[in-house]
Amino acid sequence: MINEIPESRTVRMTIRYINGESDCFEFDSPQEEKALLASHIQRVLNSKELMLEIGDRLLVIPMQNVQKIELSPVPLKLPDIAIRNVRAC
Repeated sequence: MINEIPESRTVRMTIRYINGESDCFEFDSPQEEKALLASHIQRVLNSKELMLEIGDRLLVIPMQNVQKIELSPVPLKLPDIAIRNVRAC
Protein backbone atom coordinates (compact mmCIF):
# COMPACT_ATOMS: atom_id res chain seq x y z
CA MET A 1 0.00 0.00 0.00
CA ILE A 2 1.41 3.37 -1.01
CA ASN A 3 1.16 6.22 1.48
CA GLU A 4 -0.57 9.02 -0.35
CA ILE A 5 0.14 12.62 0.49
CA PRO A 6 -3.16 14.26 1.47
CA GLU A 7 -4.47 16.71 -1.11
CA SER A 8 -4.72 20.29 -0.02
CA ARG A 9 -6.52 23.26 -1.42
CA THR A 10 -5.70 26.90 -1.10
CA VAL A 11 -8.21 28.91 0.91
CA ARG A 12 -8.28 32.68 0.48
CA MET A 13 -9.39 34.69 3.50
CA THR A 14 -10.28 38.36 3.12
CA ILE A 15 -10.68 40.33 6.34
CA ARG A 16 -12.57 43.62 6.14
CA TYR A 17 -12.10 46.00 9.04
CA ILE A 18 -14.50 48.54 10.50
CA ASN A 19 -12.25 51.38 9.25
CA GLY A 20 -12.84 50.30 5.62
CA GLU A 21 -9.43 48.67 5.05
CA SER A 22 -8.97 45.00 4.21
CA ASP A 23 -6.27 42.33 4.20
CA CYS A 24 -6.09 39.14 2.16
CA PHE A 25 -4.38 35.95 3.30
CA GLU A 26 -4.04 32.47 1.81
CA PHE A 27 -3.49 29.15 3.53
CA ASP A 28 -3.50 25.51 2.51
CA SER A 29 -6.26 23.41 4.01
CA PRO A 30 -5.33 19.70 3.94
CA GLN A 31 -8.03 17.34 2.65
CA GLU A 32 -8.60 15.71 6.05
CA GLU A 33 -9.14 19.10 7.70
CA LYS A 34 -11.90 20.29 5.34
CA ALA A 35 -14.65 19.05 7.65
CA LEU A 36 -12.95 20.69 10.63
CA LEU A 37 -12.55 24.10 8.97
CA ALA A 38 -16.14 25.19 9.70
CA SER A 39 -15.90 24.37 13.40
CA HIS A 40 -12.52 26.12 13.58
CA ILE A 41 -14.03 29.23 11.97
CA GLN A 42 -16.88 29.16 14.49
CA ARG A 43 -14.37 29.09 17.38
CA VAL A 44 -12.45 32.01 15.85
CA LEU A 45 -15.63 34.07 15.51
CA ASN A 46 -16.42 33.44 19.18
CA SER A 47 -12.94 34.51 20.32
CA LYS A 48 -11.68 38.01 21.07
CA GLU A 49 -8.87 37.89 18.53
CA LEU A 50 -7.85 36.23 15.29
CA MET A 51 -4.30 34.83 15.37
CA LEU A 52 -2.44 34.16 12.12
CA GLU A 53 1.00 32.55 11.83
CA ILE A 54 2.68 34.32 8.93
CA GLY A 55 6.17 33.00 8.30
CA ASP A 56 8.24 33.73 11.38
CA ARG A 57 5.71 36.05 13.04
CA LEU A 58 2.32 35.92 14.73
CA LEU A 59 -0.30 38.47 13.70
CA VAL A 60 -3.03 39.12 16.29
CA ILE A 61 -6.12 40.96 15.03
CA PRO A 62 -8.70 42.09 17.63
CA MET A 63 -12.11 40.82 16.49
CA GLN A 64 -13.68 44.12 17.63
CA ASN A 65 -11.92 45.71 14.61
CA VAL A 66 -13.28 43.14 12.12
CA GLN A 67 -16.42 43.92 10.14
CA LYS A 68 -16.50 40.65 8.19
CA ILE A 69 -14.40 37.69 7.06
CA GLU A 70 -14.81 36.12 3.62
CA LEU A 71 -13.50 32.64 2.76
CA SER A 72 -13.15 31.26 -0.75
CA PRO A 73 -13.77 28.52 -1.71
CA VAL A 74 -16.63 27.75 0.66
CA PRO A 75 -15.77 25.09 3.28
CA LEU A 76 -17.37 21.73 2.48
CA LYS A 77 -18.95 21.56 5.93
CA LEU A 78 -20.63 24.69 7.24
CA PRO A 79 -22.00 25.49 10.70
CA ASP A 80 -25.68 24.58 11.14
CA ILE A 81 -26.65 28.27 11.23
CA ALA A 82 -25.26 28.93 7.72
CA ILE A 83 -27.78 29.59 4.95
CA ARG A 84 -26.55 27.78 1.84
CA ASN A 85 -26.86 28.62 -1.88
CA VAL A 86 -27.53 32.34 -1.34
CA ARG A 87 -27.41 34.69 -4.36
CA ALA A 88 -26.76 38.43 -4.27
CA CYS A 89 -29.42 40.63 -5.84
